[in-house]
Amino acid sequence: MGERSHPPFSSEPKVQALRFSSDAPVSSCELSAGESNSMRCRSDAARDLEMPMTATCACLTLFHAYMSASAKHQEMASQDHLKLLKPVECAVENWRLECAACVLIASKANEVSRKEAKTLEIDESFWKIRDGVIAYEQHILRNIGFNVKPTLPFPFLLNYLKALSAPQPVARTAYAILIETFDLPLCLKHESHVIAAVCIHLACLIHGFNPPTGKSADGSVIRWNHVISVTSGTLEEVGLVVLGYLESLAALHQQYPVVRDNKLGNHLSNST
Repeated sequence: MGERSHPPFSSEPKVQALRFSSDAPVSSCELSAGESNSMRCRSDAARDLEMPMTATCACLTLFHAYMSASAKHQEMASQDHLKLLKPVECAVENWRLECAACVLIASKANEVSRKEAKTLEIDESFWKIRDGVIAYEQHILRNIGFNVKPTLPFPFLLNYLKALSAPQPVARTAYAILIETFDLPLCLKHESHVIAAVCIHLACLIHGFNPPTGKSADGSVIRWNHVISVTSGTLEEVGLVVLGYLESLAALHQQYPVVRDNKLGNHLSNST
C-alpha cells in the first residue's frame, strides 16, 4: 500500500442497514435445545427447498429477531397476537409452525418461488397446518415490526475482501465462518459490517495473512479495521464468541456425527 493514507475501500457498501436491537447480551455461544432444534429445522427446510444462501441466512436472522422481540414483549404477545393461534388445532408442534412461518416470510421477502411438481391430494389436517403457519406468520411479523429484509453481512464481506486483495483461501474461510455465525444472535448486538470484519479477522489469523496497512498524516499506522470503524477490541471480543461456537460445533459433531454435518468443513471442501 506504500504511503497511501488509508486502504482504498469505502467503509461500507451503499446499502441501508437494518439493525435489530436487543437488551440481552450476546456473550454466550450456547443455544438451548429448543433453539437448536429450530435452527436445524430452518436450515434443513431451506436446503430441501434449494433456497439461495442469502434467503436462508435471512430466515435465520429473522428467527433471532423474533425470539428477541418475543422475550421483550411476551406479555403483550400472550394477550394479543397468540389469540390467533388458539383456534388452530393440528398435530404439528408449535416450534415447527414457527420454522415454517420463518421460511415462508424469508421466501416472500427474497422472492424465492418454487413450482409444484404435481397436484397434491390434501385432507383436513393440511388445512389446519396451513392455518397454523399463517397465524404464526402474522404473529412473527408483528413481533419483528415487519422488518422482513435485514441487511446481511455478505456485501460487506465481499467489499472488504476485494479491497484487501485477500487470497482465495482466506476468502473461502471467511465466507464459511460467516455462514456459521447466523446460528448465533450476533445480529442483535452488532451491525452487519462488524460481523463481516470479524469473519475476515478470524480467516486472516487462520491462514497467517497480514492485511495491508496505511499511514496517517502524522505517520501513525492505520489498520484496515480502523477505516471501517471497527475497533481491535470488538474484533477480539466477537471473535472469541464465534470461535467458542465453532469449537462447540466440532465437539458436537464428534459426539453425534449423524446429528449435524460439519457445515464449516463442507463449505471449505465445496469451495476448493
